[in-house]
Parts: sequence; structure tokens; C-alpha cells
Amino acid sequence: MGRAFMAVGIGARMINCTNLPSSHVSDSRSEDFSRCAWSLFMLDKFHGSSFRTSPAFPNNIMPPTAPYPSAPPPQAPSGPLSGTEISGRRNSLTPDLDDNGIDFYCLRLTAIWASVMAYLKTIKHGNVEEEPWTINSAYQHIASDMFQLETSYPSIHRFKAVRFYDRSSSELEEHRDYWAPWISSQIVYHSVRAVVNHPFLHLRRVNDRQRLRSPSFLQHATDQAILHSSWIARILQLFMEKKFLLFDPFIRISCVRGCHNSSFLRFSWDPELVTAASEHFKGCKTFLKMQATQHLHLRYVVSAPLQK
Repeated sequence: MGRAFMAVGIGARMINCTNLPSSHVSDSRSEDFSRCAWSLFMLDKFHGSSFRTSPAFPNNIMPPTAPYPSAPPPQAPSGPLSGTEISGRRNSLTPDLDDNGIDFYCLRLTAIWASVMAYLKTIKHGNVEEEPWTINSAYQHIASDMFQLETSYPSIHRFKAVRFYDRSSSELEEHRDYWAPWISSQIVYHSVRAVVNHPFLHLRRVNDRQRLRSPSFLQHATDQAILHSSWIARILQLFMEKKFLLFDPFIRISCVRGCHNSSFLRFSWDPELVTAASEHFKGCKTFLKMQATQHLHLRYVVSAPLQK
């Protein structure tokens, strides 16, 4: 872990100190440079923002010297649309004027995820916010970043517009360069919402004393945790039905968080919520068991006992 952190940090600082390739460099060389730079950015955000280390790139700051990789074209849905779909989203099948490509939004979500990890790190160290609903709290900063992302997220990439559930496995594989980051962005988006609203974060004691909490805030946080945990389970179920292989190790990190949310909600007093959360937990665990055949470190995660 230490050597990996050092290697990623050195690479990230080299990117920050490197000028763009000169004009005589071929387009393929520039594309390689861009993808290398942004791969280091993602490694730094996911690995460097873990509980052990600090990221080399400041949170939500993109490398100034690296252009964004060329974006794969959006995938318009095949087959006829229903009348409701046509009336509800007439312009969703054409690229938005400000569409920067699915990779761009995936990278933005990666930066927000690093902020979530930094938020969890402060809680782990005992620096729990007394009032997360206040305007300058870390919770509200993350929520603001997510709202800004949502308002700029093009309609053509949204869940209903792409109709992922109607795609064939062969179609997904043929356009893997689009669908892999699309799935990653969906999982990370819902994981951010699920994690920052995890009831445990807002109900736990601080220095062995109970904190005063706004009932409406707690209800809002719980509703968000339930909603986005269920979305994680739904997307994973669709993903497994399509038999579309993903090789992104970061998705497993997000799924573990979502799996923990579902596990926590299984002990609710609401029998309907218990049933739904149990099903979601089972689906997340099934996915992680499949992924554990490729990533051996997940074997501990899927076999670790969970107690009430």
C-alpha cells in the first residue's frame, strides 16, 4: 500500500509539472498522454483518498495540463419509443450542446467520491460534524457538488434516455468504450448519495454522548440512503442479467459501500423495508462474490460475518 501510494503520488506530480505535448506530436500520442494523466487522477482519487493516505491532487481539482480524453459517442436507444417517453423527453435523443462526453462526468464523480472519503476519514478520526445541515458543513459541500453535477449532466446520458435495460449483451460489448464509464458513473453517483446519508453517520454518538439531531434531517438522510441503495441494487441486477463484464476495480469499492447500507437497513423496524433491504443486500453480495473470482481481496469482504 505504501509503495503504491508513493508511485501514484510521483506520477500525479509529474503530470502536474509536465507541459502538454508539443504541436508536432501525433494525435494518438496526445490521446495516450491524456488517458495516462486521467488514469493517474482516478487512481489518486480512489486510492489516495482512502483512510490511510491523502490524495496528491487536491479534492475536486482536475490536472490543468491534461486535456480530457476523446469521448465515445452517446448511444441513442434502439427500437420505438412509447408516447410517454416521447412527450417526456423530446430532446433527449440528441446530444446536448454542452455535452462533454460520458468520461468527463465519470471523472467529476470520481473527484466527488474523493471528497466523500475525506468526509469519512474525519469521522473516523472523531471529528464528527455537530450539524451537517449547516451551510458550511462538509455534508452540504458534497451535496452542493452533486446538485451542480446533476444540473449539468446531459439528458442523453441519463438512465431513462439510454434505456440500458433494453440493450442486448452484444450491443453493450460492441460499444464498451461508452457503457463501461456509463455504468461506473451510475454506480458512483448512487454510492455517493447512499454513503453520505448513511444513518449510522448521523446517529452515532460523539465522545460517548448523544447528539441533538433534526428529525426532518434524519428522515431526509434515511430516505436518501434507502432510495440510492435500492438503485445500486437495481443497476447491479441489470448489469448481471446482461452478463456485461466490468474490469473497473473502483466499482467494487462503491458497491461495498452500497452493500453496507443495505445490510444496515435490514435491521429496521419497518417490515417492508427489511424485506427490500434484505433483497438488495443479497443482490449486492451476489455481485461481489462474482467479482471476488477476479479480485481476490474481495473474498474477505463477502465472507466477513455481519452481526446485528
